[in-house]
Amino acid sequence: MSKFNTIASSWDSNPKVIETSKATIQAIKENIDINNKDILDYGAGTGLLSFGLFEDALSIECLDNSYAMLRELNTKIDKFGVTNMSTMLHDADYEIMPYDKYDIMVSNMTLHHILHPDKFIKGLYMSIKESGGYIAIADLDIEDGSFHADNEGVQHFGFSKKYMYEILENAGFEISFFDYIHTIKKTKEYKVFLIIGKK
Repeated sequence: MSKFNTIASSWDSNPKVIETSKATIQAIKENIDINNKDILDYGAGTGLLSFGLFEDALSIECLDNSYAMLRELNTKIDKFGVTNMSTMLHDADYEIMPYDKYDIMVSNMTLHHILHPDKFIKGLYMSIKESGGYIAIADLDIEDGSFHADNEGVQHFGFSKKYMYEILENAGFEISFFDYIHTIKKTKEYKVFLIIGKK
């Protein structure tokens, strides 16, 4: 994703990105026990979500389709000596998901960049261990296309609660949580939801 390769070096200096990540981390920790769990952070970017979770997790595998974002993340992993976090370049639109590998999958503001969210969620169901686990997805409520200044790579202008319930339940997940956890204030206000599904 060329846009994210371009902005990767300045990503962590964006206060709105930081605020949204913090709200997502808090909501995940309040609703899922992440202690000693194997976690997938999909669309991990520079690892803002993962760095809020790694101290409690057994492992975190960070997947993203931007090599520049992962380069920034790898630099931080090395800088802080994090030993339970790894990265992998992955494109959900063209590559299959790992199978039966994770206890928990988390994702922050990534789903609206994925071409086929329903197919992606079904793949995530297979990625969660057969013994059970959770997915936790934070993303934008339905918006009018004005959230991004540049809509390159934006596949969806947010998602309705009804749609999110449908794609998770159709994949086999039981919804255990849904709420609006944050508001991003620009020229307008944009709501961010967190939905949690249990396998």
